[in-house]
Amino acid sequence: ALGSGVTDLEVGQPVAVYGPWGCGTCRRCRLGMENYCEDPLAAPVPGGGGGLGLDGGMAELMLVPAARLLVPLPDGLDPVKAAPLTDAGLTPYHAVRRSWPKLGPGSTAVVVGVGGLGHLAVQVVRATTAARVVAVDTREEARSLAAAEGADLTVAPEDAAAAAAAAAIAAPPARTPQTIEVRIDASAPGTPFPHFWERMFGSGRAVLALRAAYRRDLSMVKRATGFDYVRMHGIFDRGVGLFHIGADGKPVYNFSY
Repeated sequence: ALGSGVTDLEVGQPVAVYGPWGCGTCRRCRLGMENYCEDPLAAPVPGGGGGLGLDGGMAELMLVPAARLLVPLPDGLDPVKAAPLTDAGLTPYHAVRRSWPKLGPGSTAVVVGVGGLGHLAVQVVRATTAARVVAVDTREEARSLAAAEGADLTVAPEDAAAAAAAAAIAAPPARTPQTIEVRIDASAPGTPFPHFWERMFGSGRAVLALRAAYRRDLSMVKRATGFDYVRMHGIFDRGVGLFHIGADGKPVYNFSY
């Protein structure tokens, strides 16, 4: 169904729903950067959006507050396949888009980790730049996926021969005054690397921690997994109250709760 005043969409038209919902009126929202909204407390879902603090992709029906948050899908694109593009697709696209000036002919992009985001990063680099694509992953099935999605070379971190091949393909075609050389001494003595991610629980936006139901669920996960750390988005989001700019223009921090 469509609300009153919506004229550029039709009932039954396939669309993708943009996840982070901003206030819609601040400078960043007007630039289309609602994930960086300057007034998240004025957003339809403070500090969140569709599926971020509000029922989203798993709900049978979803109320979207503004037509600007909907992107019509082209003919032939299945909404089920398009849904991940609004999050897992946008994340690598954002990084690749900002790096376009560096990814011209003769350049090489290395995608480390061919998982939910990485396999889309391979495709985004291939589709939007002239760079060669090297994909690095410990899993053979992930490297096979990267090759199928357009990677020029796939590398296992422990494979010295493949690493040498990756270095060769990443080498600039000709030496110029602008060439930057990076030397990595793989034979230098190393120290154990703490695998913090193995003891980490990935969560959503930090504002969720202010809800009693979330804290109850978090306690249940803690008992089941014994995690040591929680990784969150938006820790200094205005909706959390940990940070704001004072009247004197200086940062003010509040760690009292």
